[in-house]
Amino acid sequence: MAPPSAADPLDRPQAMPQEACSDPQRQPQQQFVLTGDFLPSGFRVQSLQVAQDAIHYICQHESCAPPPNRTALIMRNLLDDTLKHRLDMMRNLVMTLDIEERNQLELLHNIATSMFDDQLVNWGRIVTFHAFCGYLARYCEERQIPDCGDLIADILSSTVINRLGLWIVANGGWNAFEQQFPPSCLWETKGVWKGIAIIALLIGAILAFYSSMRFMNSSS
Repeated sequence: MAPPSAADPLDRPQAMPQEACSDPQRQPQQQFVLTGDFLPSGFRVQSLQVAQDAIHYICQHESCAPPPNRTALIMRNLLDDTLKHRLDMMRNLVMTLDIEERNQLELLHNIATSMFDDQLVNWGRIVTFHAFCGYLARYCEERQIPDCGDLIADILSSTVINRLGLWIVANGGWNAFEQQFPPSCLWETKGVWKGIAIIALLIGAILAFYSSMRFMNSSS
């Protein structure tokens, strides 16, 4: 039997030069960001459909087309219940933002960050954010600010997929949402809709956003 040949130098682990190891600035920096692109495509499509339907439903209501799926139908019922009990609060929150131009809607990203910054996610928060975005779209439409609905729906779906998607998928996805809230279900009967607490959280998110903006403006 022939003696084993010497290992190919390319197969051996190559040590990093000591000088490079000792200098953190010379080491390659790699960052891994988990986004909704890693989640199932079916979930992403359904989340976009639910977000778009929620916005169109709150804006158009009676003239809105039928819901695209069962999840959207259940979301509509929960949105009705949310706005029925908290309409004045929602109106005041939206008026606080005082949106005058379409490009100001990007602040929704900041509000979502403040609202979910504690990493605590539940269906109550998710539905409330849908209701808030929908009512904001209606407000912009009433003030004749053009092309707001589609942009708000895009921001809403992006938040659901990229920030909340991992929690939703890990907790059974939209199928679990459908099982927990049948079409005829109201928040109060399920015991998960702590309206005041969740609205207070949304208020806190908006106030935190404006506080940071005032701080930045005063520092500049």
